[in-house]
Amino acid sequence: MHTIAQLPDPDLERRAAVVRTAGPRCADGNGTLTPLFFSDDLVDIGRAKAICNKCTLRDNCLSDAMHREEPWGVWGGELLLNGR
Repeated sequence: MHTIAQLPDPDLERRAAVVRTAGPRCADGNGTLTPLFFSDDLVDIGRAKAICNKCTLRDNCLSDAMHREEPWGVWGGELLLNGR
């Protein structure tokens, strides 16, 4: 019986790059920007809100955070405190 080998997909890396760049900037997979979204510093909060303002997932992010009653942080461009 012969083994069928899978040929490499030349577009795989290009498609993977598109998926990586299409996601929200706040979820870079490394947690690099997480401190901005949970900071007490007004400059950091402003930066986090600016990132959210350009995100296509902003409305979903905010509604999900409100539903989960996130205790604090910037979610969907809004600063939540005590789940509000």
